[in-house]
Amino acid sequence: MKPIIGITSSFTKKKEPFLSINKEQKVNQLSETCIKAVENAGGIPIIIPLLADIENIKMLLKMLNGVILSGGGDISPDEYKQQPSDTLKSVNPLRDRQEIEIVNYIINHDNKPLLGICRGMQIINVALGGDLYQDLESEGFSCHLLNKDPRNHKSHNVNLQEKSFLSEIFNENKIGVNSFHHQAVKNLGRYLKTIAFSEDKVIEAVEYIDEDRFILGVQWHPEEMTDEKGQQEIFKRFVKFCK
Repeated sequence: MKPIIGITSSFTKKKEPFLSINKEQKVNQLSETCIKAVENAGGIPIIIPLLADIENIKMLLKMLNGVILSGGGDISPDEYKQQPSDTLKSVNPLRDRQEIEIVNYIINHDNKPLLGICRGMQIINVALGGDLYQDLESEGFSCHLLNKDPRNHKSHNVNLQEKSFLSEIFNENKIGVNSFHHQAVKNLGRYLKTIAFSEDKVIEAVEYIDEDRFILGVQWHPEEMTDEKGQQEIFKRFVKFCK
């Protein structure tokens, strides 16, 4: 049986111009590329909506074989006990709280594989007690918010640590990745180790120290680069662990 993979969604307000009454709607949304990456890797993707009651999320988690924390907006600095910077962009405290609860539930009560993409990696770090740079350029780093088309464009290189999950997949010590973030992991959370970093020393990937568990976070968007074998292999390995 194919594993069922839950993928968190972003929550936004959207106008539908084709409607006769052009009213704003609240929508849960997820990139098609993430759905396809999971399906092509052999999993059945299910979108996890933003729910008001965390107990409903816990019930849903019991039905899933693995979880992907998708990309999205900034994480509220309240979650890592910092004052908001004037560089902070839009936040959704309800989504932050739900996804942190998902991480904590999986860490403490379950053994499901967990993959964090971009914001998702940052959520894993914050949930485990780490914090973030609220804006990389303000902190003296290079711009990592490189919105170039197509979205699979390689924006910069990352260096892979030896004997890590990613170095095993790519069989290289340096790879090119896309980049769509202005926040990043600063101090690592509990039980995490860095397995990739950019040339300006931004943490680009983390994994859990317990090698028997699949908990991986990547700062780039591999779902947009699945035409490359190594990037799609991340999803294949994840789905394999979910079986």
